[in-house]
Amino acid sequence: MTQPTLAFLDGLGGHTDIWSFQTAYFSGSYPVAPWSAWGYPPSPPSPSITLEELADRLEEYLKAIEARRAVLIGYSLGGMLALHMARHCPERIAGLVLIATSAAFGNREAPFQKAFLETWLGPLEAGRTMSEIAWQAVEMLASDAADPVGASLVRRTLARMPPALFRRHIELIAGFDMRAELARIACPALVVAGAQDPFAPPAMMARMAARLPSGRFALVEDAGHFVPFEQPEAVNRLIGAFLDEIPQRCRRKARAA
Repeated sequence: MTQPTLAFLDGLGGHTDIWSFQTAYFSGSYPVAPWSAWGYPPSPPSPSITLEELADRLEEYLKAIEARRAVLIGYSLGGMLALHMARHCPERIAGLVLIATSAAFGNREAPFQKAFLETWLGPLEAGRTMSEIAWQAVEMLASDAADPVGASLVRRTLARMPPALFRRHIELIAGFDMRAELARIACPALVVAGAQDPFAPPAMMARMAARLPSGRFALVEDAGHFVPFEQPEAVNRLIGAFLDEIPQRCRRKARAA
């Protein structure tokens, strides 16, 4: 059986560089495709981008690299895009790895969402630089046990993000809601949470995994929101075990049909 392509989808302020721990680990066994579509170098700025447009661009990219089947490995906002893709073109998706993400951020008028918008857009409106916001993000969202190389990588990628696009990312997160679609996503899915993640807390991610027909939940200790870069070895082991199981699960599903 041909191995699926591993398409790595970055999150808020991300870039293909942030997947370096994972691409180095898996490139000897799978085709790997870290994908940067959030609209800053090397891509042109797209501060009005929508998830629907991103899904179209990702599908075109998978066609261009002749990836007939892909496992989407999405972190944070990239996980939201992965969920959207699983409904947008399910025939291309062999599996999902959803890391530190959510099926919904809820009503942006609710207290939590208001606090989220104020926390991240407030400093921007007050004139703080993206470099300052990057340091704030790591201080707030990473655990004390975070891999220092990973934390530095997050700071660098977020610091070079255009402010207008950062604002758009925050708006996309705040308005996302796919809870009603989870039961229709049939492909195997691994849901990975950081034990100390305040934005995608483990209890919420466990509920999402339970609502996915073929979902499985995994917890990474000593990790906050930047779990794939804080604890890369633990995350790589989880992804590797999940990938090993996908062919067996697909065969069982085919026999059941």
